[in-house]
Amino acid sequence: MSATKVNIYKLYIGDEIHSVLETPSQIPISENALSKQSSSTLNLAMIDVSGSMCMYWNPLMKYWNEFLAPLMPDIETTKIFVFGTDVYFKRNGTELKEDDFLSESTNLTDAIATINSEVHASKHDFIRLFLLTDGDHNATEVEPSVEIEKLSIPSGKTVEVYLFGFGCGFPVEYSITIRSALHNGNSNVPSLFWAKCEEQDVSPDILQEIESIADIVKKGCVKIKIDPPGKLAPGFPNTNISHLGEFVYFSSPPDSLTLSMSTEDDIAINVQLEEKDADLRFLLDKVFRQWNSIIIQHHRQKKQIPNIPFEVMESIYKHLMEKLYQELNLRIEDKSSIRYRLAKKDVKYLETEYATLMNQSKTIIGLEGKYSSEIELAENILKTTVKSKHDVKNLKMKGHGFEDFENDMKAFKEILEKKKQDIMNIPEPSPDECCRVTMGSMIKDLQDSFLEELLKEDKFTFMKTFTVTGIPIFAPVKSFSQINPWTLCIENILRSPYTIVSQSTLELSAEFNSSSSTSEDKEIYLQEGDEDSKFNAIVPVFTPETAEILKPLVRTNIFAMLSTFCVLKNPHIIDYNAHMAGLGCTWIKLISGHDKKNRPGYVNELLQLIYATAKLYLDRAGFAKYFEVLISDPKEALMTESTKTYMDEKTLKCESLIKPMFLLYLNHNKIEFSSFEAVIPLLILEFVGRILTKYQTDHNSSCLYSTIFVPELSTEKMREEYFEKKCEETSSHIVESFYQQKGNFIDTFFTVEDLLDSLKEFCRKYFKTVADSIYTIRVNANLIMKLKNATSAGNIRLNAIREFLIELDLSDTLIESYFEEKIIFVYALHCLKTKSSSKDRLTNPLPSYEEAHESVKRMINKENKNYFESKCLKAVLSIAEKKWREDYFRIHSNEVVEPMTKEQILFSAQGKGVQVNEQNFDQIFRYNMKSKLLRNACMLKNCPFYLIPNRSFNQHISVEREKEFPHQLHKISHEVAAQDGTSNDVISHILKEGYQSQNGLKVPQVPSQEYLSSIDYKIGHLINHNALDM
Repeated sequence: MSATKVNIYKLYIGDEIHSVLETPSQIPISENALSKQSSSTLNLAMIDVSGSMCMYWNPLMKYWNEFLAPLMPDIETTKIFVFGTDVYFKRNGTELKEDDFLSESTNLTDAIATINSEVHASKHDFIRLFLLTDGDHNATEVEPSVEIEKLSIPSGKTVEVYLFGFGCGFPVEYSITIRSALHNGNSNVPSLFWAKCEEQDVSPDILQEIESIADIVKKGCVKIKIDPPGKLAPGFPNTNISHLGEFVYFSSPPDSLTLSMSTEDDIAINVQLEEKDADLRFLLDKVFRQWNSIIIQHHRQKKQIPNIPFEVMESIYKHLMEKLYQELNLRIEDKSSIRYRLAKKDVKYLETEYATLMNQSKTIIGLEGKYSSEIELAENILKTTVKSKHDVKNLKMKGHGFEDFENDMKAFKEILEKKKQDIMNIPEPSPDECCRVTMGSMIKDLQDSFLEELLKEDKFTFMKTFTVTGIPIFAPVKSFSQINPWTLCIENILRSPYTIVSQSTLELSAEFNSSSSTSEDKEIYLQEGDEDSKFNAIVPVFTPETAEILKPLVRTNIFAMLSTFCVLKNPHIIDYNAHMAGLGCTWIKLISGHDKKNRPGYVNELLQLIYATAKLYLDRAGFAKYFEVLISDPKEALMTESTKTYMDEKTLKCESLIKPMFLLYLNHNKIEFSSFEAVIPLLILEFVGRILTKYQTDHNSSCLYSTIFVPELSTEKMREEYFEKKCEETSSHIVESFYQQKGNFIDTFFTVEDLLDSLKEFCRKYFKTVADSIYTIRVNANLIMKLKNATSAGNIRLNAIREFLIELDLSDTLIESYFEEKIIFVYALHCLKTKSSSKDRLTNPLPSYEEAHESVKRMINKENKNYFESKCLKAVLSIAEKKWREDYFRIHSNEVVEPMTKEQILFSAQGKGVQVNEQNFDQIFRYNMKSKLLRNACMLKNCPFYLIPNRSFNQHISVEREKEFPHQLHKISHEVAAQDGTSNDVISHILKEGYQSQNGLKVPQVPSQEYLSSIDYKIGHLINHNALDM
């Protein structure tokens, strides 16, 4: 019998050498043994036939019958069960039938119970269990976990579990736990087979998994004995039994092992050991995945996981990585060459793959982090235990897929071949033209002898590896910039010495540098902690000497793809505006941030590179037509979308105002300024319109005009402070004017109500005369200069347009004429009136400054009239009322009205000019004969309205009673006088007895003894007066 070749690999762990044996995938076996193996094997299928499985059933049935059924020839040893609302035994047989599908609910609990029962009842030594499902249990109240707890492997039996999940709703937790509880067969059987079925056609995913299952089933259930025993993973128990294709670990070097193998029947297997060094690719694809599978199964069985397997894997990995880098550096001296980058790329991929493998494995068993969903758990299990032949997926990418890439690369190569000689003749780039980090450049790559190898790589490898040098910028990732690159929001442009950096540097840093960010902006720091060294994108640029040579390549789809990736960080699309827009946004950022007269040398050098690069696109049809219209019909060109159509009956778009400015700058040396002089005012007008559109949207304020045209009212706080001050000034002036007109308030107005009514009418007229003098109307220049609208106007402020005009070498006088306050005032009013319509802004006639000022004045008065007048009126009324009350209390406080006879009243009233006599006395006065008091005229001699009858007497007298007042004093004094009492008796009576409610009114408050004592003598006078009348 010929020898079976068996590989044994060296594993370097620290200073020691260990071994891993790869058992043979097949061994010579007799027909008798095969027959015995077949008869001792039970194939047990438990298949979900719930309603949700309907979309999977036909392809499942087809591929099962085509690939798996033939591998189970003994019909009697194959049982097919299905489970829906209940579990149904279908047949002893290998094929699925169409009517097996029932479209019921999912009784996973009873399915597990049936599996356990069948496994324990079987007389077969080897059992293959196929569990296929797409959904969680929903048929009974008994949870699957109840039956899972009962699962066990009968003594002496080998069970291999093939767990097949469909879609994104299958119960991953239950599935993995079932597999871990029952599986003791080949450790290389994946923990999970998963047909994700994310596309409309589910057949390819199902076929892929069925084929994978079939590949393992074909190997059969052969076991071999190994002497000496080894481990299926480091740190786990020794075993002398192995399945075909498994890896057995030994903590000794190969040359110290005397290995022998035999069948289960103790028939020796003639083996020929071949000693090899294990490479990292082999370990990652096979050995480490077996070890992870065993770790996960033990974890699911709630067994303690030793640290040894992770320590062993880490030690092996470190040794091999160090060896790979040493060999790489010795093999290739030029570290900036394509050859070196391609080789290093492969090593880096291994680094990433190992780190991912370990992280996901530790997450599954809970050593690090936690998976967020069952689907994430399923993904991690597959990635840590199964090496799929479909790991590199043909993603269906928006805009530019792999098929597009292949076609575009073919066209790129053709142009490259035509320009090859010109490219090879380009002098070697100077250090200033190369990436400041790697010293690589696009020219070097194009001249590199290994370029052809790079062009054979897949799309993503090519994009990350090919050197595209340019200006490093930091621009936060914005959704609107992805759609419209002319709105790129550049926050930082790296300064010297990092003025030129390559895209490959950025990508390598992002993937493997510890200083790279985890934020969505994916920023990189060339110097850790230094904000000025932060960048996340590259804007490709070329020198004037190389630009024209490279133009045919720059205009290809491949370079458009590269520049889109560099600028927008999006590998899935081609945006033909991305490069030009990136250049324009970088240009405006540079000229806005550096005064032309005092710019650093590196800025001027960058501007030259931008100019040379951008010129390559000027003859592109879209840009050429746009510039033509910008000069001939600027209103149409500056609209967000033109009303007219041009090439191919399409409209023109002004995606941001950076675009027309950049094109004017690029062409300004070719044409006279007079040719585009009319563009500048329209450009400023449109900019003001776009920023105010956003301001109106963000500040839905009732005081919009006040904010924009009265700087003192810019904020709510400023508005309050301004009107507080204005109201204080105005109210004092109104009260003074009113006083001069009406005289002393207490002499003029009988009640405070009379005063306030008259004052309100006075204020109403006064406000009309001062409305225009309350505000100083002028455009709020600080606000206008501060505003921007990145999504529409571009990431610029108004000052950027001024810097642009300076860049055109226009005179200071001419530039300032475009920004005169009155002009901006008119623009702002016009834009507010036309709101968000770019068309209306640019086509409707502008008002004159006088017309605009009047319109603004009306709007401001409308916005503030009620607020100001109500606030001012409140202050005016408060001041006047306070003054009237002060005078009233000065006259009325601490005074006591003396009772008067009718004759006394007649005499005194007539002396005051009251037209009263004995005949009309009762019509003029309301006189109480008993108390000798009037009820419609003030009887205090100091009062300006003494004995002058008035219907509002109650309002007049009630003011006095707001303070301490001796209610019912005349009545009580009259009673005390009748008993020959004194003023002390009156005071004692009031203090002790208080007051009684009269006519159901509220009981008055008793005045203090201090107050009553202050009018003691007046009370005494009143008692004497009453005594004389008795």
